[in-house]
Amino acid sequence: MTENSRSGDQFDSNFWDNPKLWDNYDKGGDLRSRLWWIVERIAPNEQRVLDIGCGRGDLLEILSGRAKAFGLDLSVEALRRCKSPVVKASATALPFGDKSLDIVCLTDLLEHLNDADHRRVLKEVDRVARHYIFVSVPWMERPAQARTKCFRCGTIFNADSHCRTTQSIQTMRVLITGWHLREHFLAGPAIQRPPSWVYWCYRHIGGIWAFWGQHLRCPECGNEDAPPPPCFSMRVWRKAWGAFCRIGIAFSKPKPSFFLGCYERASPL
Repeated sequence: MTENSRSGDQFDSNFWDNPKLWDNYDKGGDLRSRLWWIVERIAPNEQRVLDIGCGRGDLLEILSGRAKAFGLDLSVEALRRCKSPVVKASATALPFGDKSLDIVCLTDLLEHLNDADHRRVLKEVDRVARHYIFVSVPWMERPAQARTKCFRCGTIFNADSHCRTTQSIQTMRVLITGWHLREHFLAGPAIQRPPSWVYWCYRHIGGIWAFWGQHLRCPECGNEDAPPPPCFSMRVWRKAWGAFCRIGIAFSKPKPSFFLGCYERASPL
């Protein structure tokens, strides 16, 4: 399911090259715990491993000494923090030959892509990967959960730059044509996913938007400033609506926050 038409590649360098984004990334260490699920399934030999959307190189760091791992990303700021070999390029046009990589990893990338780029990236991954593809994406995420609003220009956007959500195992089984879902695991901290109407009430009646973190920068006007504190009456109004909406949250069942999958080619090369 697609959240909006703005793809991760289209959040320009003002967003992805913001140092605050990477300074505050994975403060809780959840990413690292998920990456180990992938690392444990990569045999410690001379396999060529590519991490697409490598960010600051967390997976590459863990794989150091275990495989010939290198990363690819568009963000200059992220690549500057990597200590492993990296390439600056788009995932929609991978600069590698056909079947030239043993393993390709897509960790926390696909959720940032619109439908067109999503298809192009998976087609490229199918072209360059020989044996295995590892995928990590948010699980059962509510599109409205991370919506925030720039108080300067009024642009409403996803604070995590997520464009799509994964809602079923069946969807993930047929993710890549010609590839078989060999193994999967639902990981991460359990998160309550209340109905969409709860978030609609939060945003459009209570005026309560997702937290404007230090790393945020409006993709339209470039604003980095958080909204000014609300007046007393607005604080009372938001508190009342927040209490009402928490009723819906209280009755929602906590669910794992990430899907991890290992894919192998359906037919040997």
